[in-house]
Amino acid sequence: MTSTSNCTTTVEHPLGISQPIPTQDAALSWSNLPNNYVVFNGKGVPYTDAAASSKLASNAVITLSGGGVSNTVTISPETGRVMVGP
Repeated sequence: MTSTSNCTTTVEHPLGISQPIPTQDAALSWSNLPNNYVVFNGKGVPYTDAAASSKLASNAVITLSGGGVSNTVTISPETGRVMVGP
């Protein structure tokens, strides 16, 4: 699944960095998230449904792209380990 935004609204950086983050031309795509989202229980275990009854079965990869740059967020099953990288 892929999501694209043509929004021209800027979003302030959560750490208060003076440069706003433009969301124009940003795109998200993901794999291994059958319901198009992931939730974590209180112990950090990832699930693929709102009821937290279907555990993530294999690594989920979320790709964020924009401005010619892409980065991935990989979520590991069972442990909920999140890795960010190009």
